[in-house]
Amino acid sequence: MRLCPETVAARSRLWALAAYGGLAVLRPDGRPREDDTFIRFHYAHALACFGLLLVGLVLILLHQAIVCLLTIYRSGWYDLLPIDLFSAILGIGWLGVFAGLPGLSAFQAMRGVSRDLPILSRMARTRRLAPVARLFGAVFLLTVVGFAGTAWHATTIVGRDPSSARVAFLYDDCGWVPRFVFDLGFYRVSLAVAQTWGSDSVAVSPLTTQNLNLSLQYGEVVVVASHGDNGAIWLSEREGWLAPECVQPGIAGPRLRFVYLAGCKCGLRKNAWQYALYPAQVRTYLRNSVVLEHIYWLWSAAPRLIRGLPEPP
Repeated sequence: MRLCPETVAARSRLWALAAYGGLAVLRPDGRPREDDTFIRFHYAHALACFGLLLVGLVLILLHQAIVCLLTIYRSGWYDLLPIDLFSAILGIGWLGVFAGLPGLSAFQAMRGVSRDLPILSRMARTRRLAPVARLFGAVFLLTVVGFAGTAWHATTIVGRDPSSARVAFLYDDCGWVPRFVFDLGFYRVSLAVAQTWGSDSVAVSPLTTQNLNLSLQYGEVVVVASHGDNGAIWLSEREGWLAPECVQPGIAGPRLRFVYLAGCKCGLRKNAWQYALYPAQVRTYLRNSVVLEHIYWLWSAAPRLIRGLPEPP
């Protein structure tokens, strides 16, 4: 254990905190200009934090790949295994190790203390890790900046009123997912629509019976992002499940061309959905579906579908 003097200068503390904010990866050699033991200690730990973040992201990707494979190809195993419990435990552990340790190390820098921490200090002393961590840190920071800019732009090019939109994206936020996440997921479609017909032609709105009816009545393409089971789609805690026979008769407008139902196993009653939403073509899934395949469809096939729509009369 190493403790710096209690009288660490405020300037040194600011430099150390800046290292955790990304300054450590911006230096070509990864070292601070100041000949200060306290700053050098926290620069090394800041680089180790980016290395730890890389390990955490790899573990998350592996976990998600396993869950996706089980969901799609081994749905019986998925239903039997406590996947949600395992994911919750893994999430808590991820937060404790991959977010808690960097946070604690940055807190030490703010207090003017340099104390060895489990895992993190050992990584900080591993010289081979530094170039990898520095490269990943630079890519990560650029990604964050790009993500923030794209998310901001995604929220500015969409409307919220499905009654005036040719293309509507309706989502269930599960009570906690921020709206900009759905704006970002629908970004490529929104961009294609906005560039062709203007932002008033695309709407991203919460999934409710009213918004669904308006979208089906006035829209041409409707994407419903929600859970599904036994051929029904989930609306909300207040409104519950929507089966195809519960769709208001004749609500589908004459311009409706395509409806995408992202819910799992909605395809078990595809014919009923096709009848309820006529004249639209309905895309459903017979099996369990995962978020990644919906994102792939939204960012690849959906823009081509939009570009193929005829000009409004």
